[in-house]
This record gives sequence, C-alpha cells and structure tokens, in this order.
Amino acid sequence: MRNLVERFVMDLKRKAYSNLTIEEYRREIRRFQKFMEGRGKNLLKVDRDDVEEFLCSLSSGPRAINRTVSVLRKFYKFLKSRNLVEENPMENVEFSKVNEENPVFLNEREYEMLRKNLKLDGDEDFLSLRNKTMIRVLLSTGLRVSELVNLKVRDVHFDDLGAVLEVRRKGNRMDLVYLGRENAEVLKRYMSIRNKNVESSEYLFVSRTGKRIDRSMIYRIVKEFFKLSGLRKKKMGPHVLRHTFATMLMRKNVSIYKIKELLNHKRITTTERYLHLVEDDLRKTLEEVGL
Repeated sequence: MRNLVERFVMDLKRKAYSNLTIEEYRREIRRFQKFMEGRGKNLLKVDRDDVEEFLCSLSSGPRAINRTVSVLRKFYKFLKSRNLVEENPMENVEFSKVNEENPVFLNEREYEMLRKNLKLDGDEDFLSLRNKTMIRVLLSTGLRVSELVNLKVRDVHFDDLGAVLEVRRKGNRMDLVYLGRENAEVLKRYMSIRNKNVESSEYLFVSRTGKRIDRSMIYRIVKEFFKLSGLRKKKMGPHVLRHTFATMLMRKNVSIYKIKELLNHKRITTTERYLHLVEDDLRKTLEEVGL
C-alpha cells in the first residue's frame, strides 16, 4: 500500500505540485490508511460508507474536512485512472457546507495608519528594514505568504518604473509581479543591507543568519506591526494585506478581471467577494458621516 501512495505522489510531482502540498496530501492519505487498517481493510477495498465513517470520526471543522475530501477525491481518481480500483468510493461524497466569512481588510483610515508606520526614518537596522519591506511588498502586490517566502534574489529585476518580481505561483507556474518606484526603492535599500549581512542564502527574505524566513515568522511580524500601528482587527495575519490590496483596487475602479489576474484567482467568483465588501464599507462610511 505504501507504493500505492508513492505512485500517487510521483504523479503529483510530475504535475508540478509544491512540496508543501505534496506533504499535506501524503499526510491525509496516511491518516485515512491508518483508519482503514483499524477496520481490517486496505486502500483498495474502500467503499463510500468507510469514507463517511472516517470523515465523521474527524474532529476538524468543515474547511479542514473539505480539504481531506479533496485529497481523497484526487487520490481515488488517480487509482481509478490506473485501473487499480473497480469503483471510486469518493464519487458521491459531498463537501461539507461552510459558512463563508467575509475577508477581513483595512479600511482607508486603517490603511493610512499602517502606511504611516511603514515610512523609513533612516535609522532602521537589518530586521526592521526587512520587516517593513516585506509588509510593503505584501500590501502593494497582494502576494500570498507562500509566494513571498519563496522569492529569491535572482527573481528581482529593477527598472525605470520600479521593479519586476518573478513569482512562483501555485503549481510552480512563474508569473511577473510589479512594484512601483517607492516600494522598489525600499526593496533596493533592504537588498543592499541584506547583501552586506548575508552571503550564503539565495532567498530574498532571510534571518540574520541567512536562513529563509518561514510562514509562521511572517504571521508574527505582521501581527506585531498591526499592533504597533494601533490596529485591532478580528484577524491580523498577512492575508489581511492581500484582502486590503484587492479592496483598494476595487475602490479605484480597477477591472474585476484585472484584479482576478493580479491575485491569481482561478475563478472570478472568488474575486467578486470584494465587490460586496467595498459596497458594505461605503455604506458604513456614509452612516458614520450622517449622509
């Protein structure tokens, strides 16, 4: 059965899935395999009832359960395509219903509060400049955290208009992302200090010792920076910056199709959420000023 999972993993690698995604898939399938072994069955002898009982045994929320369903769907689709199972037990397994929460974003006043603290005073040390640069890049490009941490020094190209970043999107697809002049100058300043302090790493955003910065560290940095700026949001992670990027573009009447492209959304319906957010925010503003 182990070889079965590894054959699936090899197929994911051929399709250029990221290492992080592959490890998540492997972990989910192993968990399901262990459950089935406890029932005296292997992965090739599974039916829908087995799957439903496994899902009911999970203590996760609906989003996490849906991720598990998605993994198992892909796994059994692979097995069926290789004629390794006669029936696909995932064929009629439905996703759990999820109550969609509106994305958390900064309104215009909060945006200006954050921007004020992102200004350089000329006395920044390596870590302070790195943190401000990262937040500026996230806020002005809408990059995902995974895309930011995977940026390499060779992915940055400066020109007269600012800078061009070669970004690795989902599925290892390369995309070009643009930085304006102001943020490009900050990035250039960071890279100058970085190159004096760090020589061994190819990654753009690193620790003092040259180790690539990880996702959890970025979450902590953004959260602390929000607090420093006097911001108190329900959520205070880097995704708030991505949502803010999208809503700011929406307020500027940028085409929703262009925003979809900039955010690298697969479906236009994902981008359409920001239309409602901007409308709701406008109504709140009108109420506050008594109009």
